[in-house]
Amino acid sequence: MYKRWKSALFPSASYIPANDDTQHEILLAPEEQDDTAELEQFPLIVYWIYFAYGIAMLLPWNVFITASDYFSTRFAGSDYQDNFQSYFSAYFNCSNLISLAVLLWIRQNKNTLKVDVVVPLSVNLTIFLFFALSSLTDPKESAAVSYFWTTIAFMVMTGMTTSMIQLTVLAETSQLLPKYMQAILFLGIAGVFVALFSLLTTLLFKRQQLDAIATFYYFISALLVTLVAILGRFALFRQPAYLRLIRHSPSTLDTIPMTMTTAVSPNMNTNSSKTVMRDIITKKSSGYIFTIVYIYTITLALFPSVTVLVRSVNSIDVATFISLHFLLFNIGDWIGRTLPIFTWCQVYSSKALICVSLARTLFIPLFFNCNLHDSSSSTPLLNSDMLYFALILLFAISNGWLTSLVFIAAPILVSHDEKPIVGSVISFFLVVGLALGGLTSFLFK
Repeated sequence: MYKRWKSALFPSASYIPANDDTQHEILLAPEEQDDTAELEQFPLIVYWIYFAYGIAMLLPWNVFITASDYFSTRFAGSDYQDNFQSYFSAYFNCSNLISLAVLLWIRQNKNTLKVDVVVPLSVNLTIFLFFALSSLTDPKESAAVSYFWTTIAFMVMTGMTTSMIQLTVLAETSQLLPKYMQAILFLGIAGVFVALFSLLTTLLFKRQQLDAIATFYYFISALLVTLVAILGRFALFRQPAYLRLIRHSPSTLDTIPMTMTTAVSPNMNTNSSKTVMRDIITKKSSGYIFTIVYIYTITLALFPSVTVLVRSVNSIDVATFISLHFLLFNIGDWIGRTLPIFTWCQVYSSKALICVSLARTLFIPLFFNCNLHDSSSSTPLLNSDMLYFALILLFAISNGWLTSLVFIAAPILVSHDEKPIVGSVISFFLVVGLALGGLTSFLFK
């Protein structure tokens, strides 16, 4: 019975290990072997460029939600002081979802969409500059509401730019070796850097007059990371091996560098490409789609809108405790995303991934039994900071691990020409999960 259950849920023999680039070649048709040879000629800088893309992709989201103490101060006296995290989650992820849906629809019906990736990155850079400069101004209670809605407007804009970056980068890497997909899935490292910087500034700048300087450098650091990603984009198109691959790839247009291009082969007409899309959604990748949606519905429903309400039982000050919780979550998420490089962590069966994602529902009652702020319970069930931090780590590791497995496993089941479509589809439904989670967080408030 056990062996039958194990073979049904963990059929490892039918899947390709994510870290084995040589085995990736057997997924390609003979005429595609030359492309794989081109991929192996990529210099190491290409990997690090995609690593930078992964960091820049969700950098706005990480920067905004981690600056919890700063925005709580700026929104003081307004109705949004204690629940702005839910608004951030809902507006950012819903705008990301809507813009991603529009971009996919345009690309599906018009075959190509000319959007320079440097443009959304430059918009993010400008927004970081605005918040860096505005952090130097004195917060006024009378301006709290207007500053809140200004922030929301920028959250909507960064949600849109994030979708542009996601669609391009994931479509590109789905045509490359798995290690490049893993490079951008290390985007959790962005959250680690942001959370670590936030914690350090919280510990180092205790006096009120230094808070503005700390916040200024916080946003400037995000600006510099975005600038590196922009420069990396130009450096990528100076790599001869990459240009040769783009020139011969049936899934990209060599005449439009740095653009979003159709994710299907040019020999497919619109009707056939729509059929491929429906087939992927309803048959080939439905299990992975459900998994990615449910992962992020649970994650965003609880983090950060609920988790920031947990207080230390050992009298650690609120700002430090919240910053530490952000750091632990992002470290755990990063660890989870790296786990598939180990063979014993490679679980690619859609049935197994669905079961594990459903099991994460248990985190809801667990977090609500921690030491929540304004909780009616006098003594919480999990009355320990260490237990809470362990819970955060497990929550984050499972999030990152399952995400990496879905993005690696889903393209394996389809043909080479369909791989970019799968990357875009999984990316789209990840954002669906984020939006659902952001909206669900209002219920838990």
